Amino acid sequence: RVQQAVNALLQLATRDPAAPVRAEAARALGTINDAKAIDSLVLLLSDPDYWTRLRAIEAIELIGPRDPACLQDALRD
Repeated sequence: RVQQAVNALLQLATRDPAAPVRAEAARALGTINDAKAIDSLVLLLSDPDYWTRLRAIEAIELIGPRDPACLQDALRD
């Protein structure tokens, strides 16, 4: 069930046309704390919406990737 929720939230976070929906999906992914979401959250760091990017950063911080290089590379870009 958790994996189904993560998959649905990933779809919303990366594909929904409404920025508030993407931002809240990113926030929810951080709350669920599933490391499989890290790559998609890193991709959200380039989202045009400020709040989506902020929620993605917060979610990544909550999940705490083992290798912070992915976050460093995304922020450098």
